[in-house]
Amino acid sequence: MVADLLRYDANSGALTARGNVKVFHEGRILSAPIILYDAQSDRLSLPEGFTLSDQTSVIQGREATIDANLETAIILGARALIQERLTIEADKITRRADGTSQFEAIIASTCTTCAERPVPFWQIRAARIIHDPQARRLHYENAQLDIVGIPIPFPPRFSTPEPGVARATGFLAPSLISNTRLGIGGKIPYYRVLDAYSDITLTPFVTSKGGPVLEAEYRRRTKNGGYSIDGAVAFGDALSDESVNGFIVSEGGFFLKRSYVLDFEINLSSDFDQATETGFMETYGYSNNDRLPNFIRLSRTKTDSYFEISTGFTQSFRTTDTTAEIPVILPHAYFREKHARRFLGGAVEYSAFATGLSLGNSEYYSRLGGVLHWQNSWITQNGIVISADAQLIGNAYIGAGTNTLSVAPVTAIEVRYPLALTTQNAQHVLEPIVQLVWSRDKPFGTPIENVDANDSTTAEFEETNLFSLNRFPGYDEIEAGLRANVGLRYLRYAKSGWELGVTVGRVFRSANLGQFNTTNANGLSQRNSDYVAAVSLALPDRLEITSRLLFSTDFKISKNELELSYTADRFSGEIRYVFLNDILGTAQQQHEIGLLAQYRLDNDWALAVDWRENLVTNQTIDGTIGLIYENECARLQFSLSVEYDSNGQRETEFGLQLSLLGFGGNSNYKNATHRCKG
Repeated sequence: MVADLLRYDANSGALTARGNVKVFHEGRILSAPIILYDAQSDRLSLPEGFTLSDQTSVIQGREATIDANLETAIILGARALIQERLTIEADKITRRADGTSQFEAIIASTCTTCAERPVPFWQIRAARIIHDPQARRLHYENAQLDIVGIPIPFPPRFSTPEPGVARATGFLAPSLISNTRLGIGGKIPYYRVLDAYSDITLTPFVTSKGGPVLEAEYRRRTKNGGYSIDGAVAFGDALSDESVNGFIVSEGGFFLKRSYVLDFEINLSSDFDQATETGFMETYGYSNNDRLPNFIRLSRTKTDSYFEISTGFTQSFRTTDTTAEIPVILPHAYFREKHARRFLGGAVEYSAFATGLSLGNSEYYSRLGGVLHWQNSWITQNGIVISADAQLIGNAYIGAGTNTLSVAPVTAIEVRYPLALTTQNAQHVLEPIVQLVWSRDKPFGTPIENVDANDSTTAEFEETNLFSLNRFPGYDEIEAGLRANVGLRYLRYAKSGWELGVTVGRVFRSANLGQFNTTNANGLSQRNSDYVAAVSLALPDRLEITSRLLFSTDFKISKNELELSYTADRFSGEIRYVFLNDILGTAQQQHEIGLLAQYRLDNDWALAVDWRENLVTNQTIDGTIGLIYENECARLQFSLSVEYDSNGQRETEFGLQLSLLGFGGNSNYKNATHRCKG
């Protein structure tokens, strides 16, 4: 004990401490203007107020009696701060020897109040709170929740975790929705900690039009990885002819011995209505994907090699997909390695693959193949960069009584001449590139012609693959013939920080071999390709613009993708524009614009928008507008979502969710100290 004045009465054993009195005992600190100690009862009296603090809480009171070990106490007119977030005002606090504290006639909140904001956003009034610091929980009895001073229906008995507890069993923030398809509905998630490595969340989901739904999410961490299982089941669903519907989604990964990794993904859903391409997940707002991938994969990545073996299939809700034609991969194996020793001065890499495909009509196909690749590069004295590539590609196909084998050589030489110029304000780099590629018009042997077994049905043409040796994405199709990939790149780096980049190029062929047409590749169907271009502009920490173009010699644009992002003090936004003309020969257009933005109205309010418009039909594709209120103790979210299905029917959804911050793991609000003047 330390104090400005200490007075001890030897006859009675009484000790009086006055002025800046502090008592230190096993991590607890007691501060008071005056402390009276009675040796016979071994207790301290604090008649003029005090502050008692330890590792988890700070308690202030009008008066109190406390034992000499600062463990048990009776406190009147108290105010406690738990984990620097939750404030409890009580008429009386009783601290017990087991470490628990009982608060009586209390008001609790994590909101900060001041002269201009005397009423907290929310507060809990209760007859009693029991705080158990060992279990890190608070138990409320005869409780009443007030929001902006208005009483809200709430369970009279409940418990919450202390602020800062990352995982604690209990109910999470409920949410309300109202949409065209499901009507009015609500969710109340219940989270349960199973052990230190696993937990589960159960969420009843009730709507006025659909059947009752039970959602479940199980998560487990293991010593070498982890996995999750997520799903939902609907009983007696009025939106479907089936009595039970649902979905299951699971994913996970595990690190095995010898650097192997096992990972998987499962996505399965009830088929609600294939005529409208709508599955259970889309109907209930879980996912809009109309193709659900499933796979399990074993892989190993090393410094100079990669190996994987996998199997999988896809569940489709598209009317254009026939189930019998969707293959099950049984299995797929791939290996690639860079040889340690160089050959003729260049690097050698080889890869091999094997794929088995089982179709619903009981047909089974196998594809085998491999690539032997040699590459080398040189830089001349005047800065010209010369690269040479040589590949030998083999493919074998077995199935349906037909076996084929093909081998194709590919050679290429590339010349780049980067030219740099530095001025007072910027650095300029101009780089012309010419890449000459040759492969046989037809490979040796017989190529794969079975469409069901072909994995290179379409090809994309953009600036990222302008200088690719093969633009087909799969293994079995090889870009053939003599061709020149020609391009020009320009970069400007300004000393003020902004950057400009431009790429433009074209493919010139000696002959049109008919590999590309309007049904499998835009911009490559003629003997010479369309022009491909990309432009990027970046201003430091503010503005970024990227544009990708595909246009013909008469400047007819068939593809234009534009992205513009801007960031300011209170605003961040991104505009996305897409124009695709004559998509793969279908005479259809994709012409849309999207906006993703957030604007902070003040310290507490923010407006968010995520919207896409179809510029062909002048109709909304989908969009969400959200209004968010968030301060140091609460988060309130309003949302309005609009979406059109494949039949042009509009769906509208309203959402509302209120989260009380300061309990458990949601207590770390970035502006925890509220804005009060003075």
